[in-house]
Amino acid sequence: MEKLKNVYGKLLMLALVMMCAGGILASGSNVYGATATDGLKGKYIYTGEGDTMYKVNTQNGKAKKAFKIKKLKDYNGLYGNAYYYKGYLYFVADLYLGTDSANLYICRCKPNGKGFKKLARGYSFRINGKKIYYIKQKDKGEYFVNVGITSMKLNGKGKKVIKSSKSIRGFDFNGNKILYTLNNKIYQMNKNGSSIKSLSLTNNNINTYVDGDYVLYTKFVKTGTSYGSDVGYYEEHVYGLKDGTDVTVCKGTEDESAEIQLFENGVVYYSFYDSGTITLYKYELSTGETSKVKKFKDKSWLTMRYVSDKVIVSEECDAEWTSTYNAGIYSYNLKTGKKRVIKKFVMS
Repeated sequence: MEKLKNVYGKLLMLALVMMCAGGILASGSNVYGATATDGLKGKYIYTGEGDTMYKVNTQNGKAKKAFKIKKLKDYNGLYGNAYYYKGYLYFVADLYLGTDSANLYICRCKPNGKGFKKLARGYSFRINGKKIYYIKQKDKGEYFVNVGITSMKLNGKGKKVIKSSKSIRGFDFNGNKILYTLNNKIYQMNKNGSSIKSLSLTNNNINTYVDGDYVLYTKFVKTGTSYGSDVGYYEEHVYGLKDGTDVTVCKGTEDESAEIQLFENGVVYYSFYDSGTITLYKYELSTGETSKVKKFKDKSWLTMRYVSDKVIVSEECDAEWTSTYNAGIYSYNLKTGKKRVIKKFVMS
């Protein structure tokens, strides 16, 4: 059961999150919480799997086990990165054992693993000022539903729903403003939920990626119809919230769309799948230039846990099924080409 949940349980959990509101979840989404370079502790990121948190050096890719959380031993446990803030690591854990559901909680502990505490039921959190903002969930029948964007103090007290919606699953901050996507439209509001306004941008991605005064959105380009349905492809765009500029980052095809992995510091990292090979690209907003970062061969899916010019930390799943189904977390030193195994998952 342990091996099964690590591969398929994670994929099913993602599917269940999608079912809460309907839509397509990009592999680079912020379902679990902190992403990429969020919440670094010095030159290290903390990234988790199961009951174990790993510490990865972002300068050379070297990784080691940081600690185990005993209270997560009997559950699906940690997914994604932790966010270090004022002496604590904040992260999302699945307090469910099995592959038929999920029970996501925002938690925190000290960097040595002590002081573990469940803060709230939910996922996709952001820390802004003295509060945590997240997507609250609650049980409904055999599964669960989203409640909306909620705020709480860093210790988990003072919870308040600031925007009720079952359909919001991703949001981000532009200074003290919250941007979120609802019914394919991007909205902006104050941190207390007031002064909601539409940005008049149609976003065909459930996630909302913000970097400074720029927001990334997905546009559908119709090329025709087939059996009564629209046919076309998706483009990734970056829109300037202050200057109104709009640039095209990349274009997909009718068969394949880009997966956004990260939008940060004026750089968009995205990937394309093609016949078992996933290629990671880098688009620089300041120059408009696109470059290939790395090819991942014989893979069925890929999620970046950290990306820079020096190091990549990725979660990958092999494309080929033989006697086993392999997935894992790896680090790559882009200068030396060194690949390191952080954690492998194997299913017979």
